[in-house]
Amino acid sequence: MAKRSTSREYDTKIIIPEDEVKAEKAVSDTVFLMIQLETTYKVKGKITGDEYVWHGAGNIQPVNRLDAVDLLTKSIRRGCCGSGTINKPVFVEV
Repeated sequence: MAKRSTSREYDTKIIIPEDEVKAEKAVSDTVFLMIQLETTYKVKGKITGDEYVWHGAGNIQPVNRLDAVDLLTKSIRRGCCGSGTINKPVFVEV
């Protein structure tokens, strides 16, 4: 007579409360951008459509990571008297 196997396989599931999942997602999807312009700057995110407002140089706002990719590419061109052009980024990630 053949021996029976004593090992059993169990389907183990870990259940995480929904509010904890949302909190983790919100944290990981958010970055903080600081504006380098001395002005109020209002912009709508190209990906999410969320509206963001900064009030003067050094102001920091939370931004969805998807929108931040586009915002970090924005720059200001400055040039004077034929000395060339300087591209200064509008935002920096902090």
